[in-house]
Amino acid sequence: YTTIVKNQGFCGCCWAVSTTAAIESALMITNKTNRVDAKTTNNLSFQQMISCDERNLACEGGNIVSGCIVCLVDFC
Repeated sequence: YTTIVKNQGFCGCCWAVSTTAAIESALMITNKTNRVDAKTTNNLSFQQMISCDERNLACEGGNIVSGCIVCLVDFC
């Protein structure tokens, strides 16, 4: 249960990529879908997390736990 690999480029945003991947995988497990089923796959935007998360440091680094809290509290 995983989505396709994403490229963070030269930005130090592995925390955002990891956070969105973990949430995407959890949604896929909950919904019992796999990445082949593109119609029901949830592709979240790690760029939105980088831009909107004020608790982490965007491309300068961050924390996956803090990213999850932001996603669950602020975005949901």
